[in-house]
Amino acid sequence: MEFLLGRAVSGENARKIDNPYVSATHCRVWCDDKSNIYYIEDMGSTNGTYVNGVLVRQMAIKGDDKILLGGEGGYATTLEELLSTSTPRQMEHSIEHLRKIYEDYHRDMTSFKTKAQVYSSIRIIPSALISIVAVMFAVNDNLIIAVLSFVAVIACLLLSTILMRKNEEKMKERITKFQLTYVCPRTRRFYGDKSWQVLQNEAKCMFCNSNFQ
Repeated sequence: MEFLLGRAVSGENARKIDNPYVSATHCRVWCDDKSNIYYIEDMGSTNGTYVNGVLVRQMAIKGDDKILLGGEGGYATTLEELLSTSTPRQMEHSIEHLRKIYEDYHRDMTSFKTKAQVYSSIRIIPSALISIVAVMFAVNDNLIIAVLSFVAVIACLLLSTILMRKNEEKMKERITKFQLTYVCPRTRRFYGDKSWQVLQNEAKCMFCNSNFQ
C-alpha cells in the first residue's frame, strides 16, 4: 500500500491537500510488504516533511507519530488518520501469524509461573525441614551437625533467590518480546491482553480499522 500526499497529486491512493505550505507532490507513505512497517519519504518538497517535530528525508513511522507537511502552518496528520480514510479493499490484513505469537507467549508464561512456584518451595520446604533437624541436634549437643544444617538452610535460600531472580529476568524479556510482536501489522501498536480468538471475533483492528482477513 502507498499514499501520495500533496496539493496536486492524483490517483487511487492520492491524498490531495489544500494547504499553501504543502508542495504539489510533497511526500509518500508506504508499507513494506515483508516487515509490515510503514515509511514516509519526502519527495523534494519546498517546506519539508516533519515527524514528531524532526525534519526527515525518509524514516519508519508508527501509527501515532505526528506527521507535519510544510512546517508551521502546514498540514498535520498521523498514520492512523491516513489509514482510517483508506478504502475497504485497502483496509484488510491478516492476523493469522498472531495466533502462534499469542499461544507461544502464554505457554512460556505458564512455564515461568510453574518454575517460580518450584523455586519458592526450595526456599520454604527444605529450609523448614533442615531447621527442625538443626534444632534437634543442637538440643542434643551435636553442634557440628546443627551448624551444617543451618549452612544448608542458607544454601537453600541463596539457591532459591538466584533461581527466582533469573526466572523473573527471563519472564520480563519474554513480556517485552510479546509486546513488540503481538501488534497491529500496520500501526505496530500492541494489542495488549486481547486474545487472538477475541481479535478474530471482532474482525476489525482497533487501531487502524482494518478488516481482518
